[in-house]
Formats: sequence, C-alpha cells, structure tokens
Amino acid sequence: MDEKRGDRGSQKPADTPTHPQSEKIDRKEKRFFAAVASLLTLLNLFISALGSGLVSRFHVILRYRREPFAEKLDLRFSIVNISTATFECSAPDLDSCPDESLPEFAFIGRSNVGKSSLLNLLTGTRDLARVSPRPGFTKLINFFLINKRWRLIDLPGYGYAHVARKDMARFNRAVMDYLQNRPNLCCVFALIDSGLTPQKMDLEFVEWLAVNSVPFVLVFTKTDTGNPTSVQKNIEAFKARIADWCETLPETYTCSAKALQGRGTLLGVVDAALKAQVEPSIETVAETPTSPAGTINPTLEPIYKKRPDRAKSRPW
Repeated sequence: MDEKRGDRGSQKPADTPTHPQSEKIDRKEKRFFAAVASLLTLLNLFISALGSGLVSRFHVILRYRREPFAEKLDLRFSIVNISTATFECSAPDLDSCPDESLPEFAFIGRSNVGKSSLLNLLTGTRDLARVSPRPGFTKLINFFLINKRWRLIDLPGYGYAHVARKDMARFNRAVMDYLQNRPNLCCVFALIDSGLTPQKMDLEFVEWLAVNSVPFVLVFTKTDTGNPTSVQKNIEAFKARIADWCETLPETYTCSAKALQGRGTLLGVVDAALKAQVEPSIETVAETPTSPAGTINPTLEPIYKKRPDRAKSRPW
C-alpha cells in the first residue's frame, strides 16, 4: 500500500487547463508592449520630422489660422484652376511687351517683399518665378502665360535694384509706362510687408496708383513672420494712412507663401476680374450667317474688354 502511495506521489501531475485570470494578464501584457512599441515608432517619426523642419512648418499653419484650414494646405483646388503656367517673355519697356489680346494681372512691391514666392504659390509651382536671396533681382517685366487664357505679370520691385544709377530712371519709367498705358491690365496686386510699419515708399507708390486711376488691391505678405497682433496693427495703420486721400479704401488681403495661406482668396480676385472682363460678342453672333442644316456652328471665343478709360472715376 505504502509503495503504491509512493508511486502515486512521484508521478507528475497531468496537464491542467490555464486559468482564465492568467490569460487576461498575458493579453494585457501583450497590449502594453504593443502600445509601447507604437509610441516609440511615433516618437521616432516625430524626431525625424522635427529634424526636417516639417513640425515647425505645420505649427506655423496651425498658428496663423485666419482662413479655413484647407485653404492653407490646398495648392490645386481653387476658384481658378491653373492647369498650365509657362514663362512667355521678358520686356524692358512697354513697346517690347507681347500683344494685348489677353487679360493681365500684375504683381509689384518693395524689393524682398516675397513677390516671387507668392507667384510660385499662386501657380502651384516651385520655381516658375525665381526666388533670389539678393533683393532687386527682377529687372525686366516678366510675362507668364496661365492656362493660355490670361497672363500673370512679375514687375520689378521698387526701392532697391542692382542697376546702375544712370539706368534707374529708365528702369522706373518702364514700370510706370506699363501701369499707366497697358490697356489689358485688369488689376495690380500691390504687395506690402505685413511685418513692417507703414513705409514711406509703399505709401507713395499706392498713392501714385490711386492718382493715376490704376486698378489695384492691397496684399499684405509674410503674415507668418510676425505676431498676429502686430501684423493686424501694421495693416490697420497702413489703411489709416491712405484713408486721407482715398474716398473708399481698396480691397485688402493677406497671404503667406511659407504657411500656404491666401492662394484661394487671391485667385478668387482674378476669377472675379476675368468674369467681369468676358462678355458675349452680340455683334459677332448677329453677323454670323445661319449654318445649313446638319452643320455645327463654330464655338465663339470669349472677347475681353479693354481697361476702362482712366478718366473715369474709381472708388479709390
């Protein structure tokens, strides 16, 4: 009997099923280690993005949320869909400019105002307009053909230019001649640095536009570089300075090429101007003979109005 008991005592116990409580502990440990691994992966990605500057860029976009978030991120979808943007030519004076058959929108501002970066933002390209670290790089009137239907004009910046003093007068005359006498110029986008208090040179140029009845809007650039409160204060101060000689203040917009802000709004201005310029040719339709049965009438091209007579009063 004792031997049998001893034999039973020496036998290994049979495999017993795992306790449910221990299974729960194992699952919790697995979830814990999986979560830790995920956090480490995210941390690694964050460090990589921080090193590449992506995090700081995203922070700027969030901080200066003055327009819908999609406005800052979207480079393709807007009121005006830009499918093609190509450099057409450069002109040293008005006589060298291309034909006047297409509407034109000119961009001008003090040197180093961020004009080239803004033009690249608007067209959704990286290097359509060359961004130079040297102020005054643009010396000619540059024409860019957009969608083969209208032109975007890059005018030389005023206030600083690497040109000889003897050529400075001719340099300024070419720009003034274009702004005053180009009949198909629809609108001038006058760029102002939002990080600066009103500058005498900017004020004088805007006054010149108003006195000469050149259609223009104000665009305050680089809104990401300063404190939002200071930026708004500078904008209001500028508007207050020009209010003395403007019956009605011109339309005002803000933008930041770095934060991808303002593209849709500015293209909306272009879109509205294009729609206002296009009118159906009633005379052409009336003079077109009735097509025989079974034939298709040719599609009429839109006819663009010329700029209104500068003698007519403007609201600014």
